[in-house]
Amino acid sequence: MAQAEHREIVWFNAVRGIAALEVCASHLRSFLFVNFAAVGRPTALGRLFYFATGLGHEAVVIFFVMSGWLVGGSVWRQQREGRFSWRDYGTARLTRLWLVLIPALIWTEAVDHMGISISRGYGYDGSQFAMSSSGPGNDAPLDLSMTAFAGNTFFLQTILVPVLGTNGPLWSLAYEFWYYAAFPLLSLAWHRRGSWRGLGFAAAGAAILIGLPSPIEVGFVVWLLGWLGALMFSRIRASAALPLTLASLVLTIALLVVFKQRTIAGSGIFLGLAVAALLIGLRLQPNSAAFPRAQVAASHIAKISYTLYLFHFPLLALCFFSLHLTQRQPGAAAYGEFVILLGAVLIVVTGLWYLFERRTESVRQWVRSLWMPH
Repeated sequence: MAQAEHREIVWFNAVRGIAALEVCASHLRSFLFVNFAAVGRPTALGRLFYFATGLGHEAVVIFFVMSGWLVGGSVWRQQREGRFSWRDYGTARLTRLWLVLIPALIWTEAVDHMGISISRGYGYDGSQFAMSSSGPGNDAPLDLSMTAFAGNTFFLQTILVPVLGTNGPLWSLAYEFWYYAAFPLLSLAWHRRGSWRGLGFAAAGAAILIGLPSPIEVGFVVWLLGWLGALMFSRIRASAALPLTLASLVLTIALLVVFKQRTIAGSGIFLGLAVAALLIGLRLQPNSAAFPRAQVAASHIAKISYTLYLFHFPLLALCFFSLHLTQRQPGAAAYGEFVILLGAVLIVVTGLWYLFERRTESVRQWVRSLWMPH
């Protein structure tokens, strides 16, 4: 079992680390470089760079699938074995979410107010939305009110309040939280089907989903694909690991290429299916000591991924809006600047991770000690 857990950590770290880095890189590229359509003479390197840094939304789909696998799979297993506890589950989920989210909201307030003061409102007025592809826009003005702060604290952004300030990436956190709330109820309904309690759980889970905006409901289907992958994993033979991994990897890349060329209904679900299959294949892969430095790098990025996701955008907005920086054509100097800025963001985020996210388990244990019998 220890060996299997180590395999899961290694390969899942790689996927989660790449996805987290992709979200940050896609936003940085939007700030720093002109849109691909405005590139004068795109080179092969330029085309590859724009493709590789243009998958921010697709990276969030990957996060949803991984969350469904890890959280949904764990909840299903615990309920099946009769050891699920709402109190323990709520403690685990809320300490994980709030320990980074609340500092990130304070960070957003402070950094955005600083940026507005320095830039005299440039960018924060929504005029540069086309450049950043996130944050405030003409149709979604900057909101740093206490109402928005409180709504984001309780995961009501995009439902009752807008995301706080420039921190556009906060939208997906509301999705995640309500999936965490609805899934255990629906899972309990299945495990206790045929009883009045099971019917009550089903009604409560359905009520949560029905009360959510339709994009969040659609995202739940993608999230469930990860849970299905976790269920299917135990039924796949280890001998299928390599062909399944290769086939699903090729399919995932092919779908990414196709979906960047044209809009297709249900693209998130198709991508989610491919990613779920890829996760099964990676989970079945034997442990390997190859590429130790790459594994260390993936482990670090995965470890700070949540902090990176919640903290990076206000920092980028501060840099670019305060300095009134404009987009540029791709070139050696611009690529170098991209790497330097990305590295700087990772350094800052690592420090923030050290202050908050690193302490998740100790805070979780402290909270549990408050209600556990001595």
